[in-house]
Amino acid sequence: MSWLTKLLRGPDAPMLSATSGTAPGEPSSGAPAGAPSRGSGLTGAQLRARLATTPVTTFREGYDKSEVEGFAERAAAALDGVDGSLAPEDVLNQRFQATKFREGYDQDAIDDLLDEVVVALRARG
Repeated sequence: MSWLTKLLRGPDAPMLSATSGTAPGEPSSGAPAGAPSRGSGLTGAQLRARLATTPVTTFREGYDKSEVEGFAERAAAALDGVDGSLAPEDVLNQRFQATKFREGYDQDAIDDLLDEVVVALRARG
């Protein structure tokens, strides 16, 4: 694995197979391991699990952890069909307090996760 791949994907990222284009043990659909399947979409449990593994920052700006976790619980309930009051537009318009010099979730990782929530909510109609 090259230094650039380690930097972009992390040191523990699986190496891609030269023949198949997928990592060992990865679904053949080309989706990354842990990503929701296209047929079923993101679930509340998957959202909670992904949030638990989201990088935390201290010296760079991040998103306030308690705000993100509260909104993630609301989004998880919507993904599970428990709470129908959350629309995709609500996710797109959600803003979190920025943190610096205290723990906060990595902004890019949270933005990517929220994009997946929007896609899953739109797929559910």
